[in-house]
Amino acid sequence: MNNLDAAILGVKLASKILEIPEPKVFFVDDNNNKNMITGIFIYDDYEILFNESWVLNSEWIEIMVTAFRETRHAYQCYSIKHNKNEDKITLENWKNDFENYKTASGTNNPKLDIDYLTQTIELDAIKFTHYKIKELFNVKTIIPDQIKSKIISN
Repeated sequence: MNNLDAAILGVKLASKILEIPEPKVFFVDDNNNKNMITGIFIYDDYEILFNESWVLNSEWIEIMVTAFRETRHAYQCYSIKHNKNEDKITLENWKNDFENYKTASGTNNPKLDIDYLTQTIELDAIKFTHYKIKELFNVKTIIPDQIKSKIISN
């Protein structure tokens, strides 16, 4: 299986686990972006864009982590739009985060990205991904120290 197929498979698997319709998946050339993304969920279009060059040059587990995290954002979107799966307050918080989204700095520096990392949609996606990747692949994801207490259950 090549890495592009792994990304698609990761989205399919996470969608099945989350019991949501699969978001459309696209691969884009992001070589010119200095703040290179690995993947991103597009709320209005219900699709996931993967950075093609990143996918082609990454380890399969990194691709799975990104696929699961972005598919969790699709779950959040689906839940908001259909008013289901979560309580009203959670859905309102998620909707607010999507409407007022704070982007990452692109520096991969948790101290600079604290506003991004502490959004409810990001905390939820990181937590879901951390536990599912551990459960399915027996691999622990790296959680920034700044949010570890919000992710790791005792």
